[in-house]
Amino acid sequence: MSARSVKAKKKRQGNFSLPRAVKFAFSLAKAPRVLYNEAILAAIAEKEPAMLFWKKKKAPFIQSTTSAWKEQWREIVPPECRNVPITEGGKTVTAYVQINHFVMMLQDGLLMKEDFFDVCSHFQRAGYHVIWLMRCTQDIENGYLKIKKQKDNKCLWKWRKPTTNFGRWTSDNRYVTILLQYKPAPDGELEHCHDEILQRVQWAESSDNAEMIPSRTEFATIGVPGTPAELANWLRGGFMSAEPEASL
Repeated sequence: MSARSVKAKKKRQGNFSLPRAVKFAFSLAKAPRVLYNEAILAAIAEKEPAMLFWKKKKAPFIQSTTSAWKEQWREIVPPECRNVPITEGGKTVTAYVQINHFVMMLQDGLLMKEDFFDVCSHFQRAGYHVIWLMRCTQDIENGYLKIKKQKDNKCLWKWRKPTTNFGRWTSDNRYVTILLQYKPAPDGELEHCHDEILQRVQWAESSDNAEMIPSRTEFATIGVPGTPAELANWLRGGFMSAEPEASL
């Protein structure tokens, strides 16, 4: 190899630069062992995210079982108003809650069964206003349901990979109310709970309102009733919201 080739090779090697993350790893290996506190780690992560080779594990999402959740909501009404059979046209369907002119069904998750609309029609023909309370906390945790916009107690939602068609239900249906429990409920009795964990669907739009499972769904909600106490008050014949109605 000629002297010129050797010189050019050394020049190329001298210009070689290791990535910053690799250099940082080498420096850690040579440096004395130290204990890095949370502030130092946060500063490193902000300056060079690729340098951190570990992540803090996210706490597991834990909520009550479906049976315990349903029982908790049933207890907002007297015992005689729970698990009430409703017969209409020779067919009987059991309502989780039946009080005054309301029938309330409970569903853990947004996966509507195919008979959802048939059940609603059954109770409507019997003369009841149907309230369908759905717990969607797991759907939100898994990223399938997200809030696009929020203003005060109103939300606009985007439902990724919907499992049913909210678009087949509209706010024009005066005798059906869909309530979403979008936050975990506290332990204990809910009748007097004032935590804002509920949203009521006002309108829904799907890519195809005729399909049972559309490709896209968006819907808007409002936090009225927004608390279990407000829901219990409404079921008993009071106002839907704790706020008094303005006089005309």
